Amino acid sequence: MKRELILCFALAVAGGFFGGGASAPCRAAAVAPEGLHFIRIHMVDSKNGWAQAGAPEDHRVLHTANGGVSWVDVTPHTLPNRPWDFQFPSSRIAWISSYNQKTGFLLTTNAGASWVSWAPLVPPDDTHNYFLVVANCRLLNARDGLAECVDGAAGSSCYTFFDTHDGGLHWEAVRITPPGRNPENPPEAVPVSNALWYGAGITYYPPGKVALVHGDLTEGKPEGMVCLSLSTNLGRSWRDLKLPLPEKHHGSFCQPSAPFFLDASNGLLRVCAFKSMTDTGALDRVTIFYATHDGGGTWTPMPGTFSPRDPFSDHKLSFVSPRDIFVENGGTLYVTHDGAQSWRASNLGLGLRETGHDVSQMEFVDAAHGWIAVSGQGGTWASGHRTFYAYATVYETFNGGETWTELPLRVDQEANKREQRDEHQPERNFTQ
Repeated sequence: MKRELILCFALAVAGGFFGGGASAPCRAAAVAPEGLHFIRIHMVDSKNGWAQAGAPEDHRVLHTANGGVSWVDVTPHTLPNRPWDFQFPSSRIAWISSYNQKTGFLLTTNAGASWVSWAPLVPPDDTHNYFLVVANCRLLNARDGLAECVDGAAGSSCYTFFDTHDGGLHWEAVRITPPGRNPENPPEAVPVSNALWYGAGITYYPPGKVALVHGDLTEGKPEGMVCLSLSTNLGRSWRDLKLPLPEKHHGSFCQPSAPFFLDASNGLLRVCAFKSMTDTGALDRVTIFYATHDGGGTWTPMPGTFSPRDPFSDHKLSFVSPRDIFVENGGTLYVTHDGAQSWRASNLGLGLRETGHDVSQMEFVDAAHGWIAVSGQGGTWASGHRTFYAYATVYETFNGGETWTELPLRVDQEANKREQRDEHQPERNFTQ
């Protein structure tokens, strides 16, 4: 699953300054500077990927070309303070957003060798800080890609979708007409109310597919079905589908997540079914997957189910293919290689319950290669105040999650010296 998987972290000191410059190929690696920790990783394939790393007052952007064995510091030398978000849609492309009275962006198209000022939107629009923080950003091929921005308040969320057709250099907001709205003047933001429906989500897949899904009412008798509305023309017309729960779960409430389309034909929909809700959570929780192979026109519940101990979100779910799905929950890894016909459960064996830590991020790039980040906390004393920050210990697997090996953070120090010498190389300004 190429959703953007984010490890949330908090800093007591707002803002941050970045140092560094252009990168060079990975050479001999040394242990990371003292106090530098993984914060978040994003692997594009089995070899290439990115990482955010940091200490309480020092954040960096890293790139790897050997599966994370070693990293090169490619932090832009001129990054403004107050960075907001980092996106890594491909092995070569990344950008950083910042905000200090106005939105700013830095972009690299050469794996961090150089960074340039960037105006991503067509036309540029700073009114709502669009693209300041985006999610689920992915390139579908060398030219086409999609991303979304979510703004939530008062029990509902507004989704704005973007697409690109030049490999991620420029993006344009997609104009979608929600159900019940006049298509003559569609808004760009699509509201999804979580106050009315327990569990709701929306998905866009270019060029025109939109799927809106919701579950049972938060009060009353469970309906035992998922409601899905599908449009193939950006909302000018909609088709309403009712997806019944499997017979043994007919008396259950259901909470769906937004569908995920791996391509134009194949998609997967995760549904949590449960008998009742208490103050401590859902009782008799079971996870069911629905699959479509005709672009969302029909959905079939798959026979393989599992009962997660804890609720889980999409950063612990990895869709690799229509057949290969990975889910982490409470220290247990659930794996299917037959499209949720059946599931295999295994303990990660990392002593999470004993340490009080948790898997904050998981992603697989194929059926064998995967990474997880286990979150922890650290802190330092400064001027009588304690600064807390979150960090991650990263583990990798080469056999589909059967075994895991810790991946120490090693930074190529010689490459960092070369960066400082090469920081004045010519740059192109990607503005519209």
